Amino acid sequence: MDKKLTDNQGRSLNKGDTVKLQTIPLELLLELTETEQEVLRAEIGNKHLIQGSDRHGKIKLEFYDTNDMLHSILVDASCVTRIIK
Repeated sequence: MDKKLTDNQGRSLNKGDTVKLQTIPLELLLELTETEQEVLRAEIGNKHLIQGSDRHGKIKLEFYDTNDMLHSILVDASCVTRIIK
């Protein structure tokens, strides 16, 4: 993670941090099928480990759906809240 990233509370984010997904950007949802949108919406409020980030400051989250299919998304850091241990 080259760029300094902060969550929606202004707390720093690093690879391996646990975060709670608070929202999903509308522009991301509009690119997906209705089924894919449902899968992503089901993840709002769930905890995830940050897998990394891109050069645009988006963080990578991965999760399995109810069918054990792995999904990977890039969201703006402002879409998550870091979980303090």
